[in-house]
Amino acid sequence: MSHTNSDLEVVNVGIRWYHPPGFCVNRPAGSGDFAFMQWLTPITIRIDGVVHSHAANGCIVFRPADPQWFGGDQFTPFGNSWFHFRGVEAEAILHECGIPTNRVMYLRDDRFVEPLLSHFQRENMNRSVLWRMMTRSYVWRFFIETARALRKDSLRLGMTRGMGRRQDFELLRERMRAECGRAWTVSDMAEAVHLSSSRFTRLYRQFFECNPVDDLIGMRVGLAEYYLRMSDMPVGEIAQACGFADTHYFSRLFKKRLGESPASYRLLNGGGGEA
Repeated sequence: MSHTNSDLEVVNVGIRWYHPPGFCVNRPAGSGDFAFMQWLTPITIRIDGVVHSHAANGCIVFRPADPQWFGGDQFTPFGNSWFHFRGVEAEAILHECGIPTNRVMYLRDDRFVEPLLSHFQRENMNRSVLWRMMTRSYVWRFFIETARALRKDSLRLGMTRGMGRRQDFELLRERMRAECGRAWTVSDMAEAVHLSSSRFTRLYRQFFECNPVDDLIGMRVGLAEYYLRMSDMPVGEIAQACGFADTHYFSRLFKKRLGESPASYRLLNGGGGEA
């Protein structure tokens, strides 16, 4: 059966993959397809022959022939989320959305990344009716969201005032993501950057366009998705590991955010295998 009006294809997807210390990708001739990658931990990356170090939560889009060399340090795991895609429409999407390639980007609001990667993964696995068209729509949405976040971020980067403070918040956000199972309070977060709770909350909203508590919940739900897909841990243990003291509250919140109960999500996404 021929494809519809597009041969756009998501080749592979990885969500919150954590690699051992010293992990390094080295593809001198590129991957042969387009690739989006967001790093969840600090990264060392070579671009145009020059090696740079960058804080967590940046991202990049590689063209098929762009050399790829990146990884973490020798002491801590390296985490990233990514997807590879190809097809004649891939170039048009990037051009239409104004997405730069082979260049480091920081998105002011990246909450759309993991949910849409989950959609890519689900469509590729289930291949329901019109799944190619659905995948195409999700790819367009992904890069439209990227363009919006990038343009906001570009405006923010033009303002030099407060950039040092922004870096403190980015490091805290990285720590929150890594320790999202911890019983964080707003006071704990504020203390980590030496601010009052009220000022901390105002700046957090300014930098990331979300409430710190809502952001933390999103991180916890994202981690729960990972455990449901990749492990056979009982739902109660997953709730505890992700910082939810009440399993029933976790299940209600998960269903509210993703439209499915944890058990249903696990069944639909092939979870429950070997941990």
